[in-house]
Amino acid sequence: EDITNYYSVGDIDNDGTLEVAVFERNYSSEEYIPSNIQLFKYTDGEYSLFSTVQTIAEHCMSINISKAKDDINGVFVSGIMGMHSGSQSLYIIKNGELTPAIDDIYSLYPSKIKDIDGDGLLELSSLERDPNDPDSSNATCSKILTWYKWDGASGLTTVESGETN
Repeated sequence: EDITNYYSVGDIDNDGTLEVAVFERNYSSEEYIPSNIQLFKYTDGEYSLFSTVQTIAEHCMSINISKAKDDINGVFVSGIMGMHSGSQSLYIIKNGELTPAIDDIYSLYPSKIKDIDGDGLLELSSLERDPNDPDSSNATCSKILTWYKWDGASGLTTVESGETN
């Protein structure tokens, strides 16, 4: 596994000091144990744990501290669940702790997080089966890729949606 997929450095609280977000993967062969997103802040000359929040993802495909809405930055996580499924998450600082900004977005396969419309805000994506495709195989059926932008409250707006292979 590429360890660089498991952390991001950025200024989440706009204070001019970089924070570090870490995907802490929990390993267990016995049972599922949720993984964590940890946020470290630089205080008094050293980095220390500021906040932790659980995530449903088992592996991290990517983690980014970036602009989420206007003057709000967040931690964007694209995670892998099981063998194929994916989840997209956004966490922001609210009331002094890292908090989910949206309900997780589930995806047939892990999908990307990126700025698709060039506005400086990251979009989250979801890859789903095309409901009009009679093929029963997730691997070979037609898929719909939908890109979402956080609305700044607790929801998402669709930016773009279309068929993909």
